[in-house]
Amino acid sequence: MGILEKINNISTKGDYSQAVRTSNFGTLLGSAYSRKVDPHDSVDISPAFRFLNRVNWKLIEFKHLIDEKLILGFILSDIEFHTIVDLVNFEYLDALNYSVIKVNKKNNPPRKIITDLSVRVNSVNYSQEPVLINFSALNIFFQRIFNLNIYREITREEKYFFDDLLEGIFEGIKEEFIHLNNHVLIFSDKLIGQRVGRRNSLQKDNDEILAVKKFNVLNAE
Repeated sequence: MGILEKINNISTKGDYSQAVRTSNFGTLLGSAYSRKVDPHDSVDISPAFRFLNRVNWKLIEFKHLIDEKLILGFILSDIEFHTIVDLVNFEYLDALNYSVIKVNKKNNPPRKIITDLSVRVNSVNYSQEPVLINFSALNIFFQRIFNLNIYREITREEKYFFDDLLEGIFEGIKEEFIHLNNHVLIFSDKLIGQRVGRRNSLQKDNDEILAVKKFNVLNAE
């Protein structure tokens, strides 16, 4: 089976049919696979996308630039996530940065929150059964922001905002994003066959695992 047939098989099944169709197949094949595929190639990207189905991702953006980066956008628990995986220094990847978007359509006018986070990469158990994430703690965080009824950007310099918003839920959000990091890295392994290296003893235990850098509240219209 050729690579185009394999991609078409993926694009017509499950939740990804609409999402992957939005990524131009000509661009996808030209930039991501043309240098790797030949008639005897055994490349099969289906396991990677089957994994996304198991963890309930709805893929909305996918771009793989070989040996450079992997660009991902997906919806999970009614929250939109975007991240870029650096493939140049993949083995030594320290953290994944996320842009996270939550829309509240119940407001009049509708509002959305855009949050930037960084999550440290820990050791990944590639053989572990994936954990489904419902982001209950993260959704509490977003609801607290919506309840403030503000329309502006808040950065970490305004520490009192973050302390109040994250009180009692920070550990829950941290655990949710540790699982999400694992899912991203397991997907990368299934797609490109690369794994992050073992975390070494030089990494300080008190390094911040999760850093909420800023958030911005905007009209969603």
